[in-house]
Amino acid sequence: MPPVPAVRPASSRTRLTASLRADVVKRYEAGASTRRIAADLDIGKSTVLKILRAEVELRPVGAHY
Repeated sequence: MPPVPAVRPASSRTRLTASLRADVVKRYEAGASTRRIAADLDIGKSTVLKILRAEVELRPVGAHY
């Protein structure tokens, strides 16, 4: 019997569009935490931080606004 070809599952990665990046920045500037933004947009917290580091000055860690 011939080997069964491996089937890759459909990619579940979210493409980082300009509008998604703008949404991340808008939510952050409105006071949302990076954890909340990541959960709401279904992207990783590290991805949120990478976007924010490129776009805005980050708030101090643990600061509540």
